[in-house]
Amino acid sequence: MPESFEDLYYEQLISDGVIAAKAGNRIQARLLLERATAYNRPDSRPWIWLSETTDDLAEKRKYMECAVAADPFNTAARRGMVMLSEQLDRKRLVKEGEGVPPRRPPARPRR
Repeated sequence: MPESFEDLYYEQLISDGVIAAKAGNRIQARLLLERATAYNRPDSRPWIWLSETTDDLAEKRKYMECAVAADPFNTAARRGMVMLSEQLDRKRLVKEGEGVPPRRPPARPRR
C-alpha cells in the first residue's frame, strides 16, 4: 500500500531537517523539525534531532524528554537523556549500534 501524501510530506520534513542539522544550519533545521513535531508528535526522530539545534542544556534535555515520551524504547533518545543527565561516565558508554550480551541468571545450587 503506497504511503499517503501526508506521510511523504512528514518524512520529507524530517529528512530535510536532519540534512540541515548535519550541515550546521540550525535555524532551518529547527523550523523544519518543529513543523514535523507539530504534524506528528508520537515520533521521537524530530525531537532527537531538535536537540542538535541548540547548545542550551535545558533545551536539549526538554527535547530528549519529548523523544523518550514519544518512544520510551528508542535507544538513541534514552542514551541522550543519560548523557545529558550526567548519570554515566561517557567512557563507559557502548558505541551506538553495538549490542551488549545479556547477563545470565546465577546458577542455582543443586540439591
